[in-house]
Amino acid sequence: MLHPTILTSNLTLKSIFPTDVTEEYLSWLKDPRINRYMEFRHTAVNLQKQKHFIEEINASQDSCIFGIFLDHALFVGTIKVGPISSIHLTADIGILIGAVEHHGKGIGTSAIGGLCAEIGETLSVRKVNAGVIATNFGSLRAFEKNSFTREGLRLKQYRGPDDTTEDEILLGKIL
Repeated sequence: MLHPTILTSNLTLKSIFPTDVTEEYLSWLKDPRINRYMEFRHTAVNLQKQKHFIEEINASQDSCIFGIFLDHALFVGTIKVGPISSIHLTADIGILIGAVEHHGKGIGTSAIGGLCAEIGETLSVRKVNAGVIATNFGSLRAFEKNSFTREGLRLKQYRGPDDTTEDEILLGKIL
């Protein structure tokens, strides 16, 4: 699998465990400014459920989750890879910058770039995919700065606030 620690110039991506799920982490997941673009916004989150989620990913043979640590120390988000297909040599990734005060500072861009380099090198993955709600401009920008291209659009894919619907942009990058 992947190395438990990935370094970029300003970040450490480090495997996380149920013990890393704190009240602060949980507050990110409950914050409507954050969960607005996440599927878990439709369910109640709590410490036990989030710890179980991390346990499931860590027990998986085809997925990993990393904490994103700014300046190699401050926990500001998570980035997940998986499922990883050993047959097709592809992987999906998703990112959450939970600390709102760190939005728009290039952290997501750096984390995506570091993870893509690692999975291409370590796992020989040839293509990485992501899906982003069309109004999540920060996430779209972070993927596009890492040379992901828009490959498709799923119209009205998700239920949004006030029973509206939202499109999903499908992105991909050949490594």
